Amino acid sequence: MLFRSPVASIGRGIQIAVEQGRGAVLVAAGDYDETVTMSSGVSVYGGYNADFAEHNADTNPTVINGQEYRAVIVENLNLSSTLWGFDIYGADAVTPGGASIAVWVKDVNDGLFTGEYLDIFPGAGAAGAPGAEGALGDDGQSGMNGSVATGGQGGFSACGANGGDRKSTRLNSSHALDL
Repeated sequence: MLFRSPVASIGRGIQIAVEQGRGAVLVAAGDYDETVTMSSGVSVYGGYNADFAEHNADTNPTVINGQEYRAVIVENLNLSSTLWGFDIYGADAVTPGGASIAVWVKDVNDGLFTGEYLDIFPGAGAAGAPGAEGALGDDGQSGMNGSVATGGQGGFSACGANGGDRKSTRLNSSHALDL
């Protein structure tokens, strides 16, 4: 299968290249919503137009939109591989305290991986997990002594009755008001 028989994903192109012993995958301009895992000895070149006649990453933007916390995974290469001509966007992290890594390189010896003409944009890291409950604080200080308050004066009555003695007073005709 040659570049004249395109496939829908970069990952599938890499898989075919490995199966057929080919060293390169050519990628046409467009958005690729996937996480790409590089393979030893296979280079991946973005920036091609739809018929692969032109190779220019500026006029043929090729975008990888990672679908997990890593957008491109480069791990355990034993043969040289190149990634060229991509805008790479990492997905936002969703695990508490998690990171977003646009290009993740692990266990690769110097000189076995080359990234060229790449614009790399990690997503947002996730907020940390809630902290543990704090230790109990020290006992508080003793409070101040209380104070004694005296009551106020009794109330005023417009009809001449005594107020404030907590006894019920029954009104009769001599205590009625002229209105």
